[in-house]
Order: sequence, then C-alpha cells, then structure tokens
Amino acid sequence: MQFIGIDAHKDTLVAAAVDSQGRPLDSRTFRNDRTGFAALAEWSAEVAPVRVGVEGSGSLGR
Repeated sequence: MQFIGIDAHKDTLVAAAVDSQGRPLDSRTFRNDRTGFAALAEWSAEVAPVRVGVEGSGSLGR
C-alpha cells in the first residue's frame, strides 16, 4: 500500500507519494482545476494501490 498526501493551494495541488514505510516515492504539482484533477487521478492510478489524504485547506473548502 502506498499513500499520497495532497496540499491544496489556490492554483496548485502539491502531491507526495510514500510507501508503507514512509519512504518517498515521487512528488508532483498539478493545476487546481479540472485538467489538474484528471492528471492527479491518472498519476495516483500509477501509484496504486493507494490511500489519499488531503491537508485541511482552510478557506479553499468554504
């Protein structure tokens, strides 16, 4: 099992993948729009199986 953590910003999503031991595998930056969401989904499928966590985004979620 791998894990992806996502830090959401106004214009970008910064994602980092780690293995079950917490060792870094990869990190990517995606646009925070539909195109970026699709690219993030495609990338996460390459890392699968995966669990995803999103950092609290403050006002972005409101």
